[in-house]
Parts: sequence; C-alpha cells; structure tokens
Amino acid sequence: MFSRNAVVALCAVGLIAGCAPAVKHLVPGSPLTGQKVEVQEFAVKGAAVSSYDAPTDTLGMEVAQKIAKSLREGGVDAGAIPVGGPPVAKIIVEGQVTWIDGGSRALRYFFGLGFGAGAARFAVRGKVRRADGQVLGMFAEERWATWGIFGGDTVTLMHECVDSVALNVANMITTGEYY
Repeated sequence: MFSRNAVVALCAVGLIAGCAPAVKHLVPGSPLTGQKVEVQEFAVKGAAVSSYDAPTDTLGMEVAQKIAKSLREGGVDAGAIPVGGPPVAKIIVEGQVTWIDGGSRALRYFFGLGFGAGAARFAVRGKVRRADGQVLGMFAEERWATWGIFGGDTVTLMHECVDSVALNVANMITTGEYY
C-alpha cells in the first residue's frame, strides 16, 4: 500500500503543519520600546463556536496574557488587563475572539496529516490605539491545528492555536506591520 518512507514523510508533514507561526520572532528595540502597552481581555461573547465543548470564557484573557507575554519577551513593557479594567498605558490593544472551532478528532485522526481535515481553529480581530483614541493599526489573525496523537486532544490543540495567534499579533504590534 504505502512504503515505509511515504508514511514517515506524511508523519513529518503532519508534525510540521499544525499551528506553527509563520512570522519572525519578536525583535528587541521595536518602536514601542519604552512605552507602556496594555492588552485588554479579548471579548469572547459573539464568537462563532462550533465543535468545542470546553469553557470558552477564559480564552479572551488567555490570548491577552499571551500577547502581553510575547511583547515583554520582545522588550516591550506590556501587561494584560481584564475587561472593564481602566487602561492607564499610552498604547492599548483591544480585540474580539471571532471563531472557536474544535474541529473533528476523528477526521484529524484519519485524514488530518497535512491535509487540514478536522482542524481546530481559533481566530481574533482587533486594534491597537493610543490612549487618546488614535488607531495605530488593526489586525485579524487565525490559526489552525491538525495533528496530535490519535487525532489530538481538542482542548490542547485549541490552546496551541491561541499561543500561535498571540505570538503573531504581538509581532504585528511590535513591527507595526498589520494584516
């Protein structure tokens, strides 16, 4: 049926495919260095949720905390604040979780290796603004994961996607290159 080399190659593609970020790492000394940045908890209400039974209410703060952490690792003074918390920083990041899709573990198990079948998906959109309201940039980011042992645990794959989305958004904020 399949040669051993073909199976090994397909497994390698599956390992690489997941939620790996497709952007460069944060570079210390960004234009935001020396400015305080606050990342507000992302709103989750209104997000399209499918095939995901785990609690979603914590995902908004999780993505905010991970964006702030990535910014700090890049040399930016950043923190995460809960919804309704009054921002005191010069730069504020606010966003909305738009999509939470757990995908299908069965499809990932049988067809997911590099093909995207049954992928878990997580998406956000938002903006970066000054305290005076001036918008510096807007972003939208989506990541998906398709690989795990026996199709992968949906919650684990979702958190991998959150990690990757947060890193990519932090890169946009740090470089000023939004998409």
